[in-house]
Amino acid sequence: MHILMKASFFVLAFAPASALPPPSSSSSSSSMFGGNGANFVEREGPVKCTLIFIEPYMIDPDAKETSTVACMLHPEYEGDSISGITYELYTPSFPKDFFKDVEYATTDLTISAALIKKAGAGRDHGGGIITMKNGATATKEFRGKGVGIRGGSSTGRRLAPTVGNSTLIVLYAIPLDASNSDRTSTQLANDIFGIAVNETQDLVNVKSQMLSCSRGKLSYMPACGTPEQSCSSNVNQSIWFKNGVLRVSIPYNVTGIASGTVKNWVEAEAQKILQAQTPKIDLYSFTQIMNVIPDAADWGGAAAWAYLPGQTSAFRNSYSWRMGVMVHEFGHNIGLHHSGFGTAEYADHSCMLGNPSYGDDGPEICFNGAKSWETGWYATDSVDVVPSSTVLFTADLIGAADWSTGTYTPGSHRVVLRITDSTVTQKYHIMYNRAKGPNAGVTFAKDKVTVTLGAPRQVSWHQAALGPVNATGNKFPLFRKEKFNGGNKTLVIKLCSTTAGTSGVTPDIASVMVYLDDGAALNNGFMCPGATLH
Repeated sequence: MHILMKASFFVLAFAPASALPPPSSSSSSSSMFGGNGANFVEREGPVKCTLIFIEPYMIDPDAKETSTVACMLHPEYEGDSISGITYELYTPSFPKDFFKDVEYATTDLTISAALIKKAGAGRDHGGGIITMKNGATATKEFRGKGVGIRGGSSTGRRLAPTVGNSTLIVLYAIPLDASNSDRTSTQLANDIFGIAVNETQDLVNVKSQMLSCSRGKLSYMPACGTPEQSCSSNVNQSIWFKNGVLRVSIPYNVTGIASGTVKNWVEAEAQKILQAQTPKIDLYSFTQIMNVIPDAADWGGAAAWAYLPGQTSAFRNSYSWRMGVMVHEFGHNIGLHHSGFGTAEYADHSCMLGNPSYGDDGPEICFNGAKSWETGWYATDSVDVVPSSTVLFTADLIGAADWSTGTYTPGSHRVVLRITDSTVTQKYHIMYNRAKGPNAGVTFAKDKVTVTLGAPRQVSWHQAALGPVNATGNKFPLFRKEKFNGGNKTLVIKLCSTTAGTSGVTPDIASVMVYLDDGAALNNGFMCPGATLH
């Protein structure tokens, strides 16, 4: 993510009403913070908030998703000084390209005069929709990393960590009119952390999957569930807060109410409960917050949604216990965008940021090459490659499973290769998609070497799956990109062989070569071992 260490400001005046495009869905009753049939209560005044980007996970992979630009009010602008209440922004009321350079979750927005439409029939802390008024100004202030934002204090929070222990609190909503009937709060603790209470332990859960894919670099810890957490002493034996799950009663009906509004209610009530403890507990001291809300709320076709990046996610009850959905949303929290194939953003199923299945314990899948590079988990065993027409580059790639167990030789084996081509905005990432261990559930491009275009904070795109090899028939799968770096040479990524290892001793290996074909390269001996023809 781009870093600005000093605060910088941009002040833009409101565009005349005549220049605005037609109202978007933000002003309709189907808004994430409006809901079907919601009654709004209006007020006016200045606001200051942190800009948030919300990404939904649609149940129907072919359904059109609508990402939401939202605004988390600073507590002094919300009644009772409650923190974390989020409002949707009516983006057409802002100047063109206003949000183009925003670093979401680390950018503060100040509006000199706004119309605030409070959702939920005007009930407190439901959020709503904010529109910048005619003649107002809007100021963006960028707060770079390194000032306590990732995993920091309540005033500098907002980013979930990519490494270390992420303290996860699960808010289990109990409204007046509906229930989370798919899972009890104790069952959810098992689905997420593998903590069994009067049932068989769930051995494949969110914590175990992230631990395996990252080789222990990222671990989800139940809020207040470990001794090193300052809040652990006053809740460990509590019946109201067990194994990271807090049961939250909300005094409203939620049927037909937008999921964003319900999320706001849940977090507001959770804050009241936690602040009433001795000593007080700050909801936002936890690095991630998972809201579990009844299906009866208005989800707009989504199974779940998450701040991208950020610390908050919200799940429809009937999808809250499905490991693939949770890993997908938590992936958004750490800043990962979707993984696509063709024209569909969800279609790279070699990656959990594609659209995984909805099983309880699977599928067990890690991430594609672009996302694996972005997490930083594999950095010491990955390398940038500068292709050449005179010097052949070769590498023995291993999959996430052998890397996870340490079954490889550092320096000799690689996890991800990255190639920069000046003619495309993203970079090529090469990875062995071995179906094994934490990646055993993969079926898309299974056991093949994948080529993915990707960059941080962008949707990645699957380009090719190389395999199998038939050396006897001189069939060595390859990927070609003509006019590499704008020249006359062609980038070649070729799979030469796959070799099975010995379990727990040596890794499964995919041997690849990378070079530039300039018409003469083939005469330089750039051939796979065992090949008799080019």
